[in-house]
Amino acid sequence: MTNISKSTNNKFQIIFPLLPFDSGLSDQQQFKLNIIDGVLPSFNLSVEDVPWRGGNVKYEMGFESFGEWTTTFAIDSNFTSWQTISNWMFNIANNKDVHGLDDQSHVTDANLHVLDNFNNKILDIQFSNVWPSNLGEVSFSYADNSDLLTCSVTFQYDRFEVI
Repeated sequence: MTNISKSTNNKFQIIFPLLPFDSGLSDQQQFKLNIIDGVLPSFNLSVEDVPWRGGNVKYEMGFESFGEWTTTFAIDSNFTSWQTISNWMFNIANNKDVHGLDDQSHVTDANLHVLDNFNNKILDIQFSNVWPSNLGEVSFSYADNSDLLTCSVTFQYDRFEVI
């Protein structure tokens, strides 16, 4: 039997079930980004050369690290997605009356859903303790023929795992 349901690189969504601040969304609403570009971050284990029988053997040292999670999203007509992320960042630090949070009150979990060509979920990756660290520029132009406004966002997180 031939499996006609293929995974493609343009079927995915990022969902934040709960935001760590009053975003104006109702309790039943999830924050979804209209993702147009992104990557699954890298995952690395620390490796050391350990002497063994006159040679060296590579040995895992028990420390893992995860790459930054950067994605590009389409900005909706009311700038709601952009405002939600910028408000989230201003709740963390705003150079006015909030100069950084030292607790975990600014983090939440997020899910990256990878879909097949029939929009069935084939992979669900949960990111733990997510928070935005960079909200990219938004470029306005009369010269550009594109009607789509986009912005990049970089998230920090503790770890991710397939659930």
